[in-house]
Amino acid sequence: MSRPDCSAPIAPDALLAYWLGELDEASADSVEEHLFRCDACGARLRELILLGGAVRKALLKGEFGTVVTPSFARRLQAAGVRIREYHLEPGGSVNCTITPEDDLVISHLRVAIDDARQIDLIFDVGDGSPEHRSRHVAFNASTGEVTVIPPVAWVRKSGAARQRMRLMAVDNEPSAARPLEADVLIVDEASMVDVRLGADLVGALPASTRLVLVGDVDQLPSVGPGTVLADVIASGAVPVVRLTEIFRQAAQSLIVVNAHRIHDGDMPELGAGAERDFFFLEEDDPARAAALIRDLVSTRLPRKYGLQPHEIQVLSPMHRGELGAGNLNALLQEALTTGAQGVERGARNLRIGDKVMQVRNDYDKEVWNGDCGVIERIDTENEALTIRFDDRPVEYGYDELDTVALAYAATVHKSQGSEYAAVVIPIHTQHYVMLQRNLLYTAVTRGKRLVVLVGTRKALSLAVRNADVAARCSGLAARLRAG
Repeated sequence: MSRPDCSAPIAPDALLAYWLGELDEASADSVEEHLFRCDACGARLRELILLGGAVRKALLKGEFGTVVTPSFARRLQAAGVRIREYHLEPGGSVNCTITPEDDLVISHLRVAIDDARQIDLIFDVGDGSPEHRSRHVAFNASTGEVTVIPPVAWVRKSGAARQRMRLMAVDNEPSAARPLEADVLIVDEASMVDVRLGADLVGALPASTRLVLVGDVDQLPSVGPGTVLADVIASGAVPVVRLTEIFRQAAQSLIVVNAHRIHDGDMPELGAGAERDFFFLEEDDPARAAALIRDLVSTRLPRKYGLQPHEIQVLSPMHRGELGAGNLNALLQEALTTGAQGVERGARNLRIGDKVMQVRNDYDKEVWNGDCGVIERIDTENEALTIRFDDRPVEYGYDELDTVALAYAATVHKSQGSEYAAVVIPIHTQHYVMLQRNLLYTAVTRGKRLVVLVGTRKALSLAVRNADVAARCSGLAARLRAG
């Protein structure tokens, strides 16, 4: 009897396996018996078939690449899809000819991959164009094979008759069983190391390796759990060198002087001077303060100091609010790139000339979380755009744009480990909950040539006085003291 819903629905994986013909006879019979009695699961199967049809059409157009099972590849062949197959060894390459008669290219990697960390797929059409790197390819170590359908539409559009394709197995990250080979390892920005990363790092070092941690323990702690650098110092178990003296050249910089004053709980020097590199502009009203920050970045600082707007970084304590990174990004984008060619992705609009930030590591593109770049080209025909990071252009497909965000303004937490020619910092009681000494100290020490605070003296005083930091109880210091 039909029923509107199912109290024990067939799992999606089982429905998919049934549709692909991958179930054994007994399991297939059981699924068919359930489907005969259940309209709800029958409807789910029909939706899956419709979805599968759309995916098949997109595959045949070469619009995306994917990893498939060998049985799925065989079903495509049985359905009349013309497939050109290649077999590759890890790190090897093959010259692959794509003809107009070929519907798909399928690449097989057959190798013991139980100790592989990732599989990378790399294309080079051999016509001088940049190579195309796929995202990490998923794989199942138990099968010993990866079956990949790469996207070939861009190859056809390139006009190149041949392409080189590399499918590379990458070994596991260093570990106790696979240690790093180094006599000395120096870790910079060590305050950003959390306990998980610290454990992996130390576990990957031979006993003979000397480990040197370099960092500022008074900056914001790591995003992840623990305070590794602070705990190592507090344990007294290792030699510690502190740099506390301000040398003569540095003493001429108010950025350096005021960073030390904030660190010590003193108000920064805000006096006048023609050669200053540290300014405080007082504005009580949040809306007017936001407009002032917009003008500073878009016109006033570039005109006064010869900076490009993308060299100036706004660092806000929070993302929300009129003085939050979100609203300031919108104001600055409107001021700097209105009228430029753009692409809309959901509620976001990215334009040529926009400053953007990578928001998670991309090992394929070799672009890392926190890297900033400028959009320099949008290719609407191929649905791609190019972002220049320093002197290196990197191409993104439209489907990859969730990994970048506008970066005229960012939160102070997001700026850890970075430095900028100039920073503008909103400091207002609107961000009362985030007004802390270590946050202000971190923001100020991001600036190399210029630091500008915009807001209220009350908020600045609150931040300097508030040295309260939530305790992180990892027990690392006590373990190190105990040996």
